[in-house]
Amino acid sequence: MNEHPFYNELSLVLVNTYAPKNKFQELVCKMLSPLHGMLVETERIDTVFDDIEAIVLQADIERPRRTTAMLFEAKTEVPDRYGKLCRAAVISDVIKGTRVGNEVATVYFHPVQGVLQYLNEGGTQRMQPVMFGKVSAEWLAQYVDMVEKGGEA
Repeated sequence: MNEHPFYNELSLVLVNTYAPKNKFQELVCKMLSPLHGMLVETERIDTVFDDIEAIVLQADIERPRRTTAMLFEAKTEVPDRYGKLCRAAVISDVIKGTRVGNEVATVYFHPVQGVLQYLNEGGTQRMQPVMFGKVSAEWLAQYVDMVEKGGEA
């Protein structure tokens, strides 16, 4: 049973930024990095894409460059750093007239998969995963078993 009905409607925002090479990239990283770890209603991700694009467009105006231009891409299925597919906004600083350049930031949106709920059963304190979607019963049983054994030989 889902005791947290609102959480399964949220997505976690993860921001990956790269070492800025100019003032434009520096401003984009400064403005997007604080989004890391925030939650957004999954149905509102398109609005966040619009907001991110507006920020990047404004940074492009405030920090002009001679040889590069901003490239903003909203993607519906992109692998994150661990290979899990999710929605993402990819911001790049590319050589004008091409798609070649430096990735500045990627903002990933991952639907919340569940919560870790505190349990204190019989004096044993641990966190129990409460999953919202499909989860392997085998994985969950193995997780609980390994936590309960806690390094016993």
